[in-house]
Amino acid sequence: MITIAIPCYRPNLNYLEQAINSVANQSLDCYELLIVDGGEDPNPDLQKLAMKYKNISLRYIYNTSDRTMAGNWNFAITSSQTDLVTLLHSDDLLCADYILKMKALADTRPDVSAFFCGATIVDEASSKIISFPDLVKNFIRPRTRLIDLQGEQGIISLLKGCYVFCPTICYRKSLLGKCVFNKKWKMVTDFQFYIDLLAADKKILGVRDKLYYYRRHKENQTSKLTVNCERFTEEVAIYNQVSNLFSARPRVKRIASKKRIIKLHLLFLTVKNILFFRFKLAYRYFQFLITFV
Repeated sequence: MITIAIPCYRPNLNYLEQAINSVANQSLDCYELLIVDGGEDPNPDLQKLAMKYKNISLRYIYNTSDRTMAGNWNFAITSSQTDLVTLLHSDDLLCADYILKMKALADTRPDVSAFFCGATIVDEASSKIISFPDLVKNFIRPRTRLIDLQGEQGIISLLKGCYVFCPTICYRKSLLGKCVFNKKWKMVTDFQFYIDLLAADKKILGVRDKLYYYRRHKENQTSKLTVNCERFTEEVAIYNQVSNLFSARPRVKRIASKKRIIKLHLLFLTVKNILFFRFKLAYRYFQFLITFV
């Protein structure tokens, strides 16, 4: 069995219903679906939506503890009744074979703490789109069929560019140890989690198969934090933290200190916005870039 948990905070109900339907249409029916309400008060719309689905194993729960984004993710994992847990974002979708293939992967590698897969990028209308950052992720990602991340090599691989789409991950609760999502972050919560796992000698295993639909839209948290540059503030901070934490490991420290992928992203956004005559936004990215070059 696997738990598909959907952490929610004032979600778009149309997107959420699509997410639920993508779980209901899985080719392998061995799951429990959790709707995890992280709002200030229980959301009656979420409760009504959960009651609408009579033919699938679906449970609504209200987060009574830490309702930050990280806190809601932690609550979702601890509230699951299975060892395997996936945190499906409320505006995303699972491919029909996600559970089938991720469970098969987990069954073959009982020593691995977390499993991830590739993702297809879609827009508001669920149509496939192509974005330059996602093309870069595909280029950075190792070419092997299985992407085995362990120890220092795994950390270095992710520092060169984090190609793991967080919501694609299936976690094995029993092998997470003391690693939890840190509410200090809004953007790099997942990246901190990967580093913590690898630093604790845990293993992360990925496949290139695209088993997940990741939706990019203006209300997406990533989009908002990119526009206001808060994502870059956090990325610089986490790279500095890794550099200091692994000061005794020269290769890790060197790559973390360079922050090459952050600089390239800012440079790309600067040029892109100039070409589209969005000079104010281009200047914002350029100003941030020159503060730490």
